Amino acid sequence: MQKKKLFWRAWSVTTASVMADTGDRLGADGYFRRLTLRIVPPPSAEAQAASEVLAVQTGNAGKDSRMEETENSPQIIWLQSEPGVEKKLGEKTEDGAPWPRPLIFLPVSDNPAGDTLFFTALRAALWPDKFTSLPTIGLSAVAGPAKPFFALRILADYRPIFFPARAERLSRSWAREQALRLQRLPEQVSFILSTSGSTKPGGRLVGLSLAALRASHQATAQRLGGNGIWVSALPRDHIAGFQVIARAYAGGTEPVTIDMTGGFKLSRLREALQNIPSAGVPIYLSLVPTQLTRALADSETLTALRLCSTILVGGARISPSLLAAGREQGLNLVTTYGMTETCGGCVYDGVPLPGVKVAVNEGRIWLATPTLMSGYLEAASDPEIQVFEGETWLATNDAGRIIFEDEETSARTEDDALSGSESSNLQTPSSPLTDPTSRQIQLEASENLSLAQRSADLSPNKPPREGTIDIIDSSSSARLEVLGRLDDTIISGGENISLPLVARAAEDAGFAGIEFCGLPDEEWGQVLCAVFAKPTLADSALASHDLDSENLDPAHLGSQLRAALRGSLPASHLPRAAAIVSNFPLLPSGKLDRRALQESTRSLDKENRTWRK
Repeated sequence: MQKKKLFWRAWSVTTASVMADTGDRLGADGYFRRLTLRIVPPPSAEAQAASEVLAVQTGNAGKDSRMEETENSPQIIWLQSEPGVEKKLGEKTEDGAPWPRPLIFLPVSDNPAGDTLFFTALRAALWPDKFTSLPTIGLSAVAGPAKPFFALRILADYRPIFFPARAERLSRSWAREQALRLQRLPEQVSFILSTSGSTKPGGRLVGLSLAALRASHQATAQRLGGNGIWVSALPRDHIAGFQVIARAYAGGTEPVTIDMTGGFKLSRLREALQNIPSAGVPIYLSLVPTQLTRALADSETLTALRLCSTILVGGARISPSLLAAGREQGLNLVTTYGMTETCGGCVYDGVPLPGVKVAVNEGRIWLATPTLMSGYLEAASDPEIQVFEGETWLATNDAGRIIFEDEETSARTEDDALSGSESSNLQTPSSPLTDPTSRQIQLEASENLSLAQRSADLSPNKPPREGTIDIIDSSSSARLEVLGRLDDTIISGGENISLPLVARAAEDAGFAGIEFCGLPDEEWGQVLCAVFAKPTLADSALASHDLDSENLDPAHLGSQLRAALRGSLPASHLPRAAAIVSNFPLLPSGKLDRRALQESTRSLDKENRTWRK
């Protein structure tokens, strides 16, 4: 196995790099002044005309102001740095960025027929047809249906930034609020996407460049074996669904989009797949585990899925049993790991895509990838991004470990990593329990170091220690195992309990499809609560343990689960509460809404509808 080493050292930031990153400027009086963005009018008559073609300006149009609050048409806001300095078209400021630039909000709905501007904008930006080399034509001479295309051509000279947003929330006031959130706008940013909101309410605004999106497409095509027809069945305002469209256009093909009005329908997915002409071109589909579960349960949809060359599964953890069930049915399922910050998936089936490097340091996953974001745009800087030995790395909030296929190498790596500096979390696949927040949980209490003390070493803001650590890339005979989020932890009685760890143990014990959260408790501070969803009970606890569905209650489920986990987890990690909800709440991206789950479970607890040990 080819083994690579990366020397992690303290990251020193020069004053010049800080200034370049945040947009600060040193004044003549010696004080730093921030160059804030401001909203300005279109800089020319043709820019004004193009803006009005794409987004009718309502400010002075005599409309009732109340209409502006409910308007969900495209919106364009022109942004300029350096207040008081007007720039001509193409003229640049000190930092090389042309100003002003149009921030174009693209309405995205469940019905692709209503998202013409979204598709046109992405096609113009990503399709390799030299869009900007086309001549600029006066809009007065262009027929109505072609006006949006040529309006985009005019605005292309001003280097627009596109922001896909849900049509129902897109009003002029909302667009203005988002524009005012921006503290910086690097020159290379062409798209702004919001994260799902799983870690921050409302999400974070991520700037993506065309270069990063194209690098993502190229790496994906190389791994999958070439370009193909991409089928869109995910929300297009989040990175997973957005990338399906972007990959198609970057590869020179038109995406196949599914009408999601009223929710995801298996019949629409089947129809879309069956209507794709059989021209020998690979068909690629991207799903979240919830969609895959429903598809596998329907024989007609399963037959249609077999038309796909590859089905990417991501957005949430996929259980080994679901993955095995799909592959047993002949589906080429590929698990993906990535995030908005990396233009979506950059690790497939645990193996980095070409050009991507992965490291695990003290249990935390670090990524170096050409698909990396340009930054969080509402922040002055990105402490998550650091440079080591000339390479830019992103410190994720995810825990993981690197698993080597060669057992001899695995044993040697573990000895190297866990002796002396304990600088990494590289462990053998045979490790009994791997806790992403505390290196390793033993069945008996540690004699020298408590779980709370160990997890304190994994502060999200703590940089890597000095030392050596193994990294892997697409050529390495090793893979990444994602263990869960570093913050998916509760403290009960002074012990840190990793929720993903308990979930995996429950699944191994036959209780698949369970989520966990913490409930307030006077004695323990928090207690671990197992949350069951009614639709999944028949496929998990009932089927595996012959539980009586008519007498099913949280007390019975909780007791059965504790008994099943006893012996495979420490006593501190056995759930002390259980609850049953109608359905697991999901975010628009398809991920579990942990905040909503926590709130609903606590409400049940206040109503004495949970079981407590």
